[in-house]
Amino acid sequence: MIGELAWAVRPKWHRLESPRSYLRRQCEAAGVPLEIAERGLTTRAQPYLNRVWAVEGAAAAIVEAGAGRPAGHYARLKGHAQPNPEGTYPERFLCRLCGAGERVEQIPHDRENWCLRHPGQMVWAGPGTPPASQPVLPLDPAQAHAEHRFRRLVSAGRVSAQLHARVWEMVRDDAVLSKPHGSLLTRGMSADNREILGRALLYPVTVAMLEVLSDKTTVERWRSSSTKNIRAAIADDIPRVGGPADILIERVVLWLRPTRRATRPTRFASLYIPLDVVDAAAIIDVTAPYPLWVQRNPSAVAEWAWGLNDHTRNPWETRGISRNAWWACDEGHMWEASPSTRGLAMSGCPYCAGQRAWPGHTDLRTTHPDLAREWDKTRGRNAGDPNHVGANSGRRVKWRCRSGHRWEAPIRARVTKGLGCPYCDGTRAVRE
Repeated sequence: MIGELAWAVRPKWHRLESPRSYLRRQCEAAGVPLEIAERGLTTRAQPYLNRVWAVEGAAAAIVEAGAGRPAGHYARLKGHAQPNPEGTYPERFLCRLCGAGERVEQIPHDRENWCLRHPGQMVWAGPGTPPASQPVLPLDPAQAHAEHRFRRLVSAGRVSAQLHARVWEMVRDDAVLSKPHGSLLTRGMSADNREILGRALLYPVTVAMLEVLSDKTTVERWRSSSTKNIRAAIADDIPRVGGPADILIERVVLWLRPTRRATRPTRFASLYIPLDVVDAAAIIDVTAPYPLWVQRNPSAVAEWAWGLNDHTRNPWETRGISRNAWWACDEGHMWEASPSTRGLAMSGCPYCAGQRAWPGHTDLRTTHPDLAREWDKTRGRNAGDPNHVGANSGRRVKWRCRSGHRWEAPIRARVTKGLGCPYCDGTRAVRE
């Protein structure tokens, strides 16, 4: 049927060409302006207002008929290219060699990135890469192997376009921000070239990260890890990137952040942990290195309390680092500290460290109720109460045991050394 077409240009349906792209190429071959052809696709229900493709199916049906394709052919192709109808897919163009010099727009998809159809060559046709910008390189076995692994992940339904985009941002930021001088992404490139060439050259790392982050068992194990162990667990599972992976690990923590937080019950009231969704890609400036305080304490970035701080402020700013900001740890504790203090002192959550007490969660009465019962409640003996002091406090407190003996000792010493009443233990003599 295609061989008997009256139209001069054959559609590249087998390469997922979009109906609009085919119509444009047909108009170029016939010397007809595309706007004229688009007006011919309008109906009373779809007036021409430069939005002829708003009802894509109606216009595509006319193009299908002109191309000699059966009705519904485009819908079937789109279902193959976009398995998730609710998802957002990146703009795509056919490989410049397959297109023979023509600009062929494809149905937006995320099925392949390197074109491997040309012996001894490979063409990068990744997301948003127009034909004029597609690099043609000698065949690289490592890149080809990564491409085959990516296609298997897609066929298995493990990778979505959204996950692919997030993982690329992680790999890109790690390459630029943590290794700015030795990175494949040099600052001398334009922003477009850095994105296109960098995405192509770092593709094996991206695919390796996709294999890990699309493994539900691994991700669930990370989510259940404690704040203390999660970074070590991620470091053990992610691929080696040829240098420090601190930035890459922190980006994974940010990606996990909304799903790792939950409501934790306490003795007084539930501890509501913020479910912040961090759009790191819109915030991070990949043309600039991380501020010095972040380089010294990279794990602090994941604790920035986005919902409590001024929305115009973010942790990657180099100005105002001496001003206090709000932080929230994975346990839900919130506190104020300046970014510079967090970098210089390598400080973490004061409540988790026992430097402060979060009533009902990290206070002495909650963590060590036996010691709290020996707190001397006689008026004037102690300031405060066990609800507002932590087990790691060095404060000297007056105690009273069940036998009525009174003595003074630091809280930390009693907790770490397991000290009890010195009179009952016989280390001190009881006055008669």
